[in-house]
Amino acid sequence: MGDGRRFEIFSKNVFYKYPATKFPNILIVADGNMELSKCFLRYGYNVTVFEPKPRLQNVSKTFLTKIRLIKKWFTRKEKLKDIDLIVGMHPDEATVEILQWAKVHGVPFAVVPCCILGDERFTLRCHKFSDWCERLSRINKEVTKREVLSMNGKNVMLFYDAKENYRGMFK
Repeated sequence: MGDGRRFEIFSKNVFYKYPATKFPNILIVADGNMELSKCFLRYGYNVTVFEPKPRLQNVSKTFLTKIRLIKKWFTRKEKLKDIDLIVGMHPDEATVEILQWAKVHGVPFAVVPCCILGDERFTLRCHKFSDWCERLSRINKEVTKREVLSMNGKNVMLFYDAKENYRGMFK
């Protein structure tokens, strides 16, 4: 299924780039088992999760009081306020939506893509994972950086990397 350490590795990497003290409100897209949310809560973020089919069997009621869970598909058209950072760990077809939303709202992002799924304008004639990452990078081409995370499976993280002026970075 993938590296069992992926949630901790990704969240730690994001935390070092975007500490909760400066980016307190994080939006997580596609966190089925809530494992990523648990990691980001431990790092001190205020967590909002978009997940249409959350699997809550191993999640306590106390945990659910600590996050904002929105049970629907995430799209680039979502109107959300007070989001400082948007992330996705293998968010499947939501990958393009995350990058588009970040661009429109001028919010930093970090995403580890997996499948070549989603908006046909981006997936058409894209057959190799390396081509997929290149195509995704072009959505926010002025600001997107890449980093390979030390985990098994799909491990290329695309993220916004800047030392200042996080808000309004795309305008």
